[in-house]
Amino acid sequence: MVIIKSIRIKFDKLVAQTGKANLIRIDGIEHWIPSKLCFNLSTKNNLSGSVEIPPFIYEIIFECDLSKLSDEEKKNISSWYVEKHEPKKINPIQNNVIEDLKK
Repeated sequence: MVIIKSIRIKFDKLVAQTGKANLIRIDGIEHWIPSKLCFNLSTKNNLSGSVEIPPFIYEIIFECDLSKLSDEEKKNISSWYVEKHEPKKINPIQNNVIEDLKK
């Protein structure tokens, strides 16, 4: 099972920037994203660039459901993900007495 922590998206233009939010244009549509939820924002002369956002904002912008994606598809779109797994149960050693330490 893969849990997405953040997704890096590319945008066409950084339209405006305030203390609380960034206005970015993706495919001609402008989206306000809170500054506290934007990570690693990088631009080229205030035009195109990229930003890391949480998955719930990605779902709002692109109107998709990430829970329907397979684990491989989640790994491909995410910039940081956590892979959950079930640890294997290890049985203890039956006799763990060290012979040299016996009295």
